Amino acid sequence: RHELIATPAVLALGSFALSIFISTALFGCVDWRPVAICALSDYIAIGLDHYLEHRSTANKSRDTSTASLLQWSKSVLIVAVAFLGGTLALSPLRTWLVVALGFGPAFLWDVDVYPYASALLPPRFMSLEDLSKKQQFSPRVWSVKRIPGVKALLVGLIRVYGTYAIVYSCIGPRLYTMEGRSQAWTQSQFFIWSVVDRTCHAVMEDIRDYADDLRNNIPTIPVLLQSIRKAKSVVLLAHAATITFLYDNPYIVMATMYSVALVLTLDHRSSRAAFHLSYHSQSIVFAAYG
Repeated sequence: RHELIATPAVLALGSFALSIFISTALFGCVDWRPVAICALSDYIAIGLDHYLEHRSTANKSRDTSTASLLQWSKSVLIVAVAFLGGTLALSPLRTWLVVALGFGPAFLWDVDVYPYASALLPPRFMSLEDLSKKQQFSPRVWSVKRIPGVKALLVGLIRVYGTYAIVYSCIGPRLYTMEGRSQAWTQSQFFIWSVVDRTCHAVMEDIRDYADDLRNNIPTIPVLLQSIRKAKSVVLLAHAATITFLYDNPYIVMATMYSVALVLTLDHRSSRAAFHLSYHSQSIVFAAYG
């Protein structure tokens, strides 16, 4: 239930907050269409991914309760898709293009780069089965998202620039203001902070999944460093750089200190629900900004 319903809902709330903040701070108004598109798209993307993952497991176990939960999750996804389609129907054509481009990088995650990665990565990041297949010249799929740091960076860019582009496409350039409602925010401040914050959160998710990734030889940053502590140091260094360069914005400093506290507190033994606090490091700032 947590993976199928709670997690997609929590992440969708984050997109809901981010889209409202961008609308308010950078455009000076709120349009319900980009807010709905961002929240629904996030829910569908995460929810569908988890649904497909758990469906294969449920088919093998033939558990009745899990099958019932999957059916409910499927129904919610269908409703979300219907609402998204209705919202897009009321949006400009350029919004359709932006949404399509926004989903594009997500599809790139599954592009096979095994022929290149097998030549570059050290043997310890290939299982015995992989090495055997390589020796036998058997095909092997190794997706883009397994390239160290790429998934984290893509998550940061998609969530920030994708959300901004959707808001811009609906509201239009005529209402755009470089400084927004307050001198506390500038365009460059917002983008730099947001991309760093979202990328750092993605690395924290890799720390959460460290045990599984290590066992499956997935070369995330924590696995490459062979240390949770070193991975945390990288994240803390990024947050320290944010505070150093954007110290004049109290909202950014507050959010970054909140993120730092979570980096020091959370690790691979923490519950998955606890990492939702990390995902909403920006949401508390949006609430404080009003």
